[in-house]
Amino acid sequence: MSTGTRPGPTPKRGLGQYTAAPSVHRPPSTVYPNSPARIPPIDPYVHKSVSLRYSGREIRLDLSHGLFSSFDVDRGTRLLLKVLAGSALAEGARSLLDLGSGVGTLGIALGSASPGLEVHFRDRDALAAAFSARNARANGLEPASWETGLTLTGLSGRRFDLIVSNIPAKAGLPVIRDFLLRLPGALTEGGRFALVVVNPIAPEVRAALAVSGAEILAEETGPVHTAIAGGRGREIPPAADELAVYERRRSDFELAGVRYALSGYWGLPDFDTPSHAVALAAGLCDRAAGGADIRSASIGNPGPGHGALYACGRFGIERMRLVSRDCLQTTATLRNLAAAGLSPRVSVSDGLSDDKDAEETFDLILEFPEPIPEFDWIGPLWDRASRSARPGTILVAASRPTEAVRFDRRKPSGWIRSFERKRDGFSGLVYLRQG
Repeated sequence: MSTGTRPGPTPKRGLGQYTAAPSVHRPPSTVYPNSPARIPPIDPYVHKSVSLRYSGREIRLDLSHGLFSSFDVDRGTRLLLKVLAGSALAEGARSLLDLGSGVGTLGIALGSASPGLEVHFRDRDALAAAFSARNARANGLEPASWETGLTLTGLSGRRFDLIVSNIPAKAGLPVIRDFLLRLPGALTEGGRFALVVVNPIAPEVRAALAVSGAEILAEETGPVHTAIAGGRGREIPPAADELAVYERRRSDFELAGVRYALSGYWGLPDFDTPSHAVALAAGLCDRAAGGADIRSASIGNPGPGHGALYACGRFGIERMRLVSRDCLQTTATLRNLAAAGLSPRVSVSDGLSDDKDAEETFDLILEFPEPIPEFDWIGPLWDRASRSARPGTILVAASRPTEAVRFDRRKPSGWIRSFERKRDGFSGLVYLRQG
């Protein structure tokens, strides 16, 4: 990062005044490719192991505080397995998709009970997809595939005999309705589905399935959840833009003097206003950068893209890396950059394992940590920052004050803390990489 190429600080401006470098490489926006043979090193994420009996077989599952239902198999999954065990829904199925797989409970239980069943796992969280594959292999089940993706997007025409899912309400009703209407397009002729949802959204699910023409074959309601299973409905034409349903509304924002437009996304926060952490980080970047020539940035947990759009507007970023386990965050950021007419060269990493992106270095590193109880998130974050830095690199980390204190105590050699600012319940730390 050079510091003498500009006469003064970059003028603050809106994105309309910024022309980005042409894009050379843009990775897939909805799927992180995973090698069937290699699972990332996720042992440190394991919190505990539990047992579950299904169809006379016992399976063991590793759980994580970083994933849904970290203490036991949740009641919704148990209800759906009860419905499946008491029906013939899985009989004759040769391929199964466990969608939103979590730690893989549904797919592993059904695969263990049906030798020869081809089981596929998919989740928007790369950690969940990896746990699904790990747990499957630990139970003697080799997954046919495991990947990170959003609902049925990017399946490239693949179809399954059975699709099972514990649908989270936080995905947003528009996204859930769209998934249910498009479900027939991912099922084989005669294919079936088995879903579980929380009771408040069960009426919406029934209504969407009715519109699709699905035949309901089994249903059971418990104190909190409703399980619904049925046969394939009417297939509808594929959407021109599979991800448009995730967009909420497009609004105008301003961060540290940079004006930009951004679409909020169902399933992500910060859809109507940037978080306090992002606002704090933008102000710190403005102060730390001064007149430095910043052309590359790495952003950890970018959300819908507020930080990325700010950085492009403030510095004219030409190369960017987005790091998140959650492919919805990286996808939303990519789409918001494109909608703003920006095309920096972007690489994407799930942050779980070393890859070629980790060897890149950047002028600016923005980190928005998402701590996991009983997991050392600080060491890996510092390791990644150090690998991604060169002399003069600026690191800005925004988190809760307690986490900031712990992060600062672990500062490795080669970094100097420049300053700190606290605001609105968050603490922002700025570091400079030494030569």
